[in-house]
Amino acid sequence: MIVKKMQPIGNFEEYSVDGVTLHLGDRVMDIDALQKDDQVIIDIMEDGRFVANVIIPPAMYEASDAQTADGDPLPPQSSSRWIWTRSNLSYGINQS
Repeated sequence: MIVKKMQPIGNFEEYSVDGVTLHLGDRVMDIDALQKDDQVIIDIMEDGRFVANVIIPPAMYEASDAQTADGDPLPPQSSSRWIWTRSNLSYGINQS
């Protein structure tokens, strides 16, 4: 996650990231639950003032060979040769 403070001066909400949970002031957001196949943009307003703009990147998937129930690889002519698995989210904070 990249955190950018867009205004040169002013009070900024305190924030922290714990795994896939974003704490922004007294708000808690489960980023994993909000992530979709496309980028998600969330604008947070409070009492008519802009608080934050949260941009969640699109989900990423990894392909792996499909297997039979016995663990044997499927034959090459099989139409379901690949299994697509969503990658685990990992967020650190880069400040700009």
